[in-house]
Amino acid sequence: MGPKLSKAILDISFRMRLLKAMQEDTSSSGGLTERDLMILE
Repeated sequence: MGPKLSKAILDISFRMRLLKAMQEDTSSSGGLTERDLMILE
């Protein structure tokens, strides 16, 4: 994989995690959410 492709994959992965975190934020479940896990990293 070239560096541009690797960067694009990481960027898309990060954006998808942000979207999931925003969705979980609106429907708080009480446990660790994707948002919490991102903060802990």
